[in-house]
Amino acid sequence: AMRMLLLLAGTAMGLTTCARATEALDLKLLRDVICEHETRGVPERDLIEPGPAGEIGRCQIRISTARQLGFRGHWTLLLLPAFNEAWAAEKVRMGFKRHGTIFGTAFFYNRGKRPITKNDAGWSYAAQVSKEYNRRLFERARMAR
Repeated sequence: AMRMLLLLAGTAMGLTTCARATEALDLKLLRDVICEHETRGVPERDLIEPGPAGEIGRCQIRISTARQLGFRGHWTLLLLPAFNEAWAAEKVRMGFKRHGTIFGTAFFYNRGKRPITKNDAGWSYAAQVSKEYNRRLFERARMAR
């Protein structure tokens, strides 16, 4: 009921305000949106080799980033969806703690600790992720009625 109230209150103020009011409730959804955005259209079999920046797996987390977050093990463990998603979730939590918004968290996931600037490629990425997150959040609320 509280979530629905926040959604209704946020509707009058716009998507960003609504998402801001509810985003702390569903970082798992944000992680899922980010992971799907990272590998859109790429077959699972093509995710087994690290990319040019060292990114790997369904959530395209960098091996070095996972290590900075505390991952200890052979990099091939990050090919397992459960491991990959767990370390991606950790990065999403860190980004949310740092920025406190969906947009800022998505930007952080894509661009790391760089300052948020409108001319950065991460801006478009974060906008797309935010839009998809809001769409799913509203769809879920609509289905709950």
